[in-house]
Amino acid sequence: MLHRILANGGFFLAVLGSASCFQTPEAMHHDGVVYGIAFSPDSKNLASGSGGPRDCLIRLWDIDSGKEIRRFRGYKNHIYAIAISPDGDYLATGGRENAIRVWSVGSGKEVRKLEGHGHYVNSISFSTDGKLLVSASDDKTVRIWDPEAGRQVRTLGDGEWPMRSAAFAPDGKIVVGCDNDKTVYLWDAETGKEVHRLAGHEAPAFWAAFSPDAKKLASASSDFTVRLWDPGSGKEIARYKGKRAVAAWSPNSKLLAFPGTDHEILLVDADNGKTIRKLMGPKGDVRSVAFSPNGKMLAIGGMLDTGDWDGFVWVWDVETGRLIQPMEVAKSIPGKKGG
Repeated sequence: MLHRILANGGFFLAVLGSASCFQTPEAMHHDGVVYGIAFSPDSKNLASGSGGPRDCLIRLWDIDSGKEIRRFRGYKNHIYAIAISPDGDYLATGGRENAIRVWSVGSGKEVRKLEGHGHYVNSISFSTDGKLLVSASDDKTVRIWDPEAGRQVRTLGDGEWPMRSAAFAPDGKIVVGCDNDKTVYLWDAETGKEVHRLAGHEAPAFWAAFSPDAKKLASASSDFTVRLWDPGSGKEIARYKGKRAVAAWSPNSKLLAFPGTDHEILLVDADNGKTIRKLMGPKGDVRSVAFSPNGKMLAIGGMLDTGDWDGFVWVWDVETGRLIQPMEVAKSIPGKKGG
């Protein structure tokens, strides 16, 4: 089945199947930059969050029908980070406020607010078992939280530079984070002690994550490189030319996806470094990349080069590399408010 959501903010969603089409009414759209996207654990739903003068909403979409399931309201500014819990029950978000909001996916209601950061929250990630949450902030810290209890467990980092990204290792024992000082850090999640400091990037690192099998670590920087590291030794083992400081691992740890030059999204074999596929993306700035948990889809989100806060999400079939249909973007409506 083929569906799309036409949006002033440019939200497009496509999956392989028949040529039937569902178009949403004008009210169902993002009218701002799509900073964060996250698939549900069963790969059936996709959450997207945006920011801009007219749209600061989180929306949850049903991929099979193309319909908006729910919207999460409360933000008055940009939403930078989205994560869905491993059981699919909760959605965690962060952005231009000094807190993390935890929402019920089923009701769309905010159930908890985790306060403690002193500046914007740039990144959020659940542990594999869903018991902990880790966040990175412009307050120069990475923090571990117990989302169920609503309390902070531990603070990581030396507080020298704004932290851009943070994520748990698959076993939850290590946290990886990166900052504006071109550095990737590994901390012991239990003690908070620094395990490794990975140096090599020539500009701020904005994303870092372990491969799902924990054998490799990848980081992306505004020096336009994506680098692979051995998490045990801390040594760099490969380097790729990118375009934007975002990337994503495939669930089987075999592929790394990231923006290349000329609006391409590259799918690279993480073992031999060969480019498996080049996907032609939109003319714009890619802010997020995500594989679906079943490994069948790849999604990107960001902002088109229109100068009018036109966001986008594109989704491809990973196996065929086929974008079902080019995204369509309506012009923004002056004065329209989101929230």
